[in-house]
Amino acid sequence: MLPKLRLQRDPSPAGFAHHASATGNLTMPAVATIDNAAPDAVKQVMEATDGGAAAAIDFVGSPKTMEFGVNILRKGGKLVMVGLYGGACPISIVLFPFKMMTIEGSYVGTIEDLKELLALVQAGKVPPIPIETRPADQASAALNDLKNGGKVRGRVVLRHQ
Repeated sequence: MLPKLRLQRDPSPAGFAHHASATGNLTMPAVATIDNAAPDAVKQVMEATDGGAAAAIDFVGSPKTMEFGVNILRKGGKLVMVGLYGGACPISIVLFPFKMMTIEGSYVGTIEDLKELLALVQAGKVPPIPIETRPADQASAALNDLKNGGKVRGRVVLRHQ
């Protein structure tokens, strides 16, 4: 299981209590709590995650939180925007190929649905996505298999020798 971080504006016990009562999550297992307003917050996340987060969920959706989310992603990371604060965020286009990152929006379900889903995942009742590993020289065949459908279940990861 990947380590979890809790990032919030007020990492004090009072701030955690407010967050816990708002989300209903009183345990919030995490390897670290980081104040994302701290000047070195990105550096703290990079250190705590050994090079950046594989994924981040932005529950606020402001330009500042989106920029922070992009900055903490590791290569190949994914930022999911669910917050509806609004605004515009200029992002350097060159980051997309260099970081190979994905940014997507999600506006599905309620907070209760999310809590139920997370409980199912934590209980091991949601099967992991199958991952097939192939040598990198089979990239064209893997793309054809994906394009033609039915030959790939889950994900294909290409491995360089």
